[in-house]
Amino acid sequence: MAVPIRLILETLEKEVFDTRTFDPATSDREIRFCMADIGEMYFLPRILRFAETVAPNMTFRVLSLTPDRLEAALANGEVDLAMGYFPDLSKDNFFQQQLGTSSFVCIARAGNPHVGKRLTAKRYFDAPHIAAHTALRSMEVFDRSLLASGAEQPRVKLRVPHFIALLGIVAQSDLIATVPLEAAHAVTHASNIRIHRLPFPSPVFALRQHWHRRYHHDPVNKWLRESMQGLFHDLLSERGLARF
Repeated sequence: MAVPIRLILETLEKEVFDTRTFDPATSDREIRFCMADIGEMYFLPRILRFAETVAPNMTFRVLSLTPDRLEAALANGEVDLAMGYFPDLSKDNFFQQQLGTSSFVCIARAGNPHVGKRLTAKRYFDAPHIAAHTALRSMEVFDRSLLASGAEQPRVKLRVPHFIALLGIVAQSDLIATVPLEAAHAVTHASNIRIHRLPFPSPVFALRQHWHRRYHHDPVNKWLRESMQGLFHDLLSERGLARF
């Protein structure tokens, strides 16, 4: 009985007796996110620009956690918000809100001989690939889709643990890589990396923000969620892919 009673008391305290006010303009609160390294590259620049004018004294920290560790961190307040693709956060204790959808593209350095003038299916599967094997679950979506289609598997020459390393190697080699669309947006200003549509239909997956029900009515968490929804309501999607 201890656990449900504690949750009831916490809910009463937060929803009935909590009269705290929150002013982002004066708060020096540290906000803690969980996101993958691609999320860091895509989400954080816009978040920091927003905070400069709205919450200038706030600080931010990003944590990278395994799914089981993330559940506990959201429950105990170590993490305020998880942003990205987190399919494991589907239990009753968690709320989620979709920010948008993403898909996959191919990246290669400018002049990569394996790409040529247009990336065809034959060139894609013949080319040497680099793949990032990280905690980022969205690549599982691509792998499952490729397997289900019956297509041959890419010829992976190098596997690395981080997408940041992958991007640097693609820019300096003849390896190509398949990455989520948010990674492509992060390198749109790189002069020596070109972004190509996949030569076959790309699977689509949802990007969401997740939080624990314990903090659903917390004024800081509520402000944070509403701010992220406002910042990223037009997140990626096919409109983003149309530019490539």
